[in-house]
Amino acid sequence: MFQSFSLLDKLDKRLLLTFSSGSDVEEMTKGSNVTIQIGVYIGSDHSSGDLFIPDDVEMPSEIELLIKKYNGKKRKGFWIIPRIMDQNESEILDSLLSIPSMVLNGISLRNGVYIAEFLFNSNELENVSSLILKIQSKTDRLGIEYLGDSNGYLKTLRASDIHKDLYVAEIDRILTDETLKKEIVKGADTWIRIMKNPYGSKILKAVYFPFTHNEKSEVISENTYFEDFIDNEYVHKMNQNYIDFNIITHSRIQIVYGKYYKALIFVPKMFSLEWSDIWKKTTDSLTEWKQTFSYFSDLETWIENSKKKSHWDIVHEL
Repeated sequence: MFQSFSLLDKLDKRLLLTFSSGSDVEEMTKGSNVTIQIGVYIGSDHSSGDLFIPDDVEMPSEIELLIKKYNGKKRKGFWIIPRIMDQNESEILDSLLSIPSMVLNGISLRNGVYIAEFLFNSNELENVSSLILKIQSKTDRLGIEYLGDSNGYLKTLRASDIHKDLYVAEIDRILTDETLKKEIVKGADTWIRIMKNPYGSKILKAVYFPFTHNEKSEVISENTYFEDFIDNEYVHKMNQNYIDFNIITHSRIQIVYGKYYKALIFVPKMFSLEWSDIWKKTTDSLTEWKQTFSYFSDLETWIENSKKKSHWDIVHEL
């Protein structure tokens, strides 16, 4: 089943966009050399792009002033500065995520520059190119830093400057007949999906990659993908708790194979303490969802442990 993880390599194009909001936040962070992660929530009434600053780094005076000026709040492992996104920013993000295979991989602010990372399938390169040109014709705040091959999903995770020090959590569950019915999407009952916006949104969508197995239990890709909604009570509850508690994840991935369900959550280190609190709170509130918190480690340890398990063929060519 874990060979299915390699299907995420179908997100074979990577897009890095730079942008400016025109606020003094960018000016205050120039030269600080601290990566500030941005948590994006897109709602019907407003959208936010909160700033998250790790508390385990040497804090430059510019960042201390930023926290003081905007009344930053201390949490377990990080500082948070609330920020409302302007309409132009949220419309740009919405338009990019409207492309069926487009996945937001993260947004950060470093040395006064916002950088947003996206992954998508090469079949939609023409649509992506046209959309970027259309956006750039309306604003001078958007720039392209990179558009090209992603070189595989895991390699993208390891090379990402958006999120450093990633941790990986695994949650396992055996689906009941009733919950399995809700996981059949467009006729596919065996798939891996990745959520399009890993931060938080009232409407949850994912990119699905259906697959089957041959007699040797090798993954056979159906050579297709599609975008669809997520109909899963636990995922929605967990998502709402992410929003309510103001923490972000890098990626949220789920796999369904028969009645077996696995969730993989890639969490930046600074949110690891609060993430476990949210998992417990969600699980306690949905007692009928019998789940096992089966694994948690940093990304590199997870990859090495995966190599040792013959059924985890997810680290090819690394």
